[in-house]
Amino acid sequence: MTTPVTSLGVSTGVPPDDSILDRVTDFPVRGNTALYRMPPTRKAPRRRVCPPGTVLSRKATKKSPRVCKPGIGPLKKGELGQFGYHKVLSVPKLTRHKALGKAVRKYGALSTFRKLNALYVYTRKSSPSSSAIFYRDRNWIRTHYMGKK
Repeated sequence: MTTPVTSLGVSTGVPPDDSILDRVTDFPVRGNTALYRMPPTRKAPRRRVCPPGTVLSRKATKKSPRVCKPGIGPLKKGELGQFGYHKVLSVPKLTRHKALGKAVRKYGALSTFRKLNALYVYTRKSSPSSSAIFYRDRNWIRTHYMGKK
């Protein structure tokens, strides 16, 4: 019986058998030197961080790369919270709606709608569950105070 020879002309001592798999990668092991094909790897995309008050543009083309553009403006803290509209994930819907009614009386329906829309847009990626609540409350303002469906 002859021992098999690799493409480099070196004897491995073990016949090449594709049924022998490495436990880690599930790729065939060749001989006692444990040469195996590495699985393909993908590099993670580099995330670009924009300074406060700006938002990364959605698409990049050959002519225009992704750049940081001014967003819809900074949010003022506590404008809706002073009426009791905070911790939206744990507060019931009726309590939130009462707080929004007070905000509508002070700021007006359109201004309150825009504040909720800004919260909805800015938290879409970072906190989808609270963003969904901002979206529903924004639409509630539209149907109850602005007369639109």
